[in-house]
Amino acid sequence: MSGKEMIITFLGAMMYSFVINRFFNEFIKDNVIYNGYFTSFSLIGLFWLLNHGIDSHMIVQSGPIWIDMALAAGIGVMIKSIFQLKNKNQTLNILKLINWSLLIQAIVGGTLAGIILHFMR
Repeated sequence: MSGKEMIITFLGAMMYSFVINRFFNEFIKDNVIYNGYFTSFSLIGLFWLLNHGIDSHMIVQSGPIWIDMALAAGIGVMIKSIFQLKNKNQTLNILKLINWSLLIQAIVGGTLAGIILHFMR
C-alpha cells in the first residue's frame, strides 16, 4: 500500500467515524425502528458506497476480509466516550469502561466468522 493509499484510507475511516458520532444519535433519538433502518441505509450505506462501492473508492483493501468500517466506527465511538468522560472531570480508567463479556463475544464471533470465511473459499 502506497503512502497516498494510506492517507486516503485514513481519511475515509475518519470521515465515517465522524459522521457516525455526529449524526447517528440525532437520527435514532425517538427510539423508533424505522429511524434505525433509515439511518443504516442513509449513513452506513452512503459511506459504504464512498469507501468501497465506486471505482475511485476511499478505503484501499490489502486483503480479502474487510473489517475497516466496523473498526473505524468502533474506535471513533470509543475515543468520543473517553473524551466525554474527560470533559466531565471523571476519573479515566479504561479498564472500567470496557464491557469484558461483550469484548470476548466479539473476538470469538469475529474469529469464528474468519475461520468460516477461510474455509468457504
